Amino acid sequence: MNDKTTLTWVSGAKYDGRQEVIKTIAKDFYAVPVTLLREPENKHDPNAIKIVVPQGEIGYIKRDEAKLMAPLLDADPSAYVAAIADVKKTEKGNLNVQISLYKVKSSFQNSSKTATVFG
Repeated sequence: MNDKTTLTWVSGAKYDGRQEVIKTIAKDFYAVPVTLLREPENKHDPNAIKIVVPQGEIGYIKRDEAKLMAPLLDADPSAYVAAIADVKKTEKGNLNVQISLYKVKSSFQNSSKTATVFG
């Protein structure tokens, strides 16, 4: 995983009604805010990071990337910023989402937390 910016495809986009959510954002995905939520109680992966948009959840960060990101997000939930980079139809006809992950450097200046996005 790059120290600054990473492009990755969402894992689990075809399960649990996520295709319907993705269909609602497919045309104007570039304007959709994305939230990363840690899910340490996830029974499949204690490093799980859920990807959520206002319309619902769209999937998870891939396991190998989540393993690297989880400790940073646990220490600082604003350690990464995400944005949707693309929505594509797979060979099987499902929609999948590619997201950009931006690693954020946090610092404390004048007793207020500031964030700088590397890119």
